[in-house]
Amino acid sequence: MTTVLQALREYREARHYRKLAKKNMANEKKWLDCITPKIFKKMRQSGALILIILSVASCDPAPALASDMIDLSIIAKIESSNNPLAYNQRTQATGLYQITPVCLADFRQNCKWGFADYQLANFTMENMFDSYLNFLVAKWYLNERIPQMLKYYNLPDTLENRLTAYNAGIGRVVKGIMPRETKNYILKYKQLSRTK
Repeated sequence: MTTVLQALREYREARHYRKLAKKNMANEKKWLDCITPKIFKKMRQSGALILIILSVASCDPAPALASDMIDLSIIAKIESSNNPLAYNQRTQATGLYQITPVCLADFRQNCKWGFADYQLANFTMENMFDSYLNFLVAKWYLNERIPQMLKYYNLPDTLENRLTAYNAGIGRVVKGIMPRETKNYILKYKQLSRTK
């Protein structure tokens, strides 16, 4: 387990790489590639991974449309109370961002981030307790896949539509159905984003 001093040192290092990425790279995928090998692998080994994920998740270097409004650290707080070991037996939602088997299958089939087959093999439901892998799937789903689906159905790419699709599914967005749980989810997200 890492000490607080080590975690702070690693946090500063991650912030340094994030600043470099924001300055030199407009492309979010390149930014993730820049951070992944050096920071996240070390974080996974040291036990300070969640601190880094939650600090990095709140700052997207090149947001587009609704993604500049979505703070992944708030999503983690709502979904799992920042618990990477969270598990919902009814839905089989797993990990920090409560990734479901359907979402993960969609990621494995449609993610165009250039993963090799052997790398995609790591993306299993058992490995969704790994905060880093869970973060990658959530980031892709919220910032790429949901906007693709909204565009396909000619729906506006708004914060409410993204959060509804993430929480209740794209079918509910298409039908214009807003479950009470999803209304509370969006309200909680807005309340937490105001207190940041």
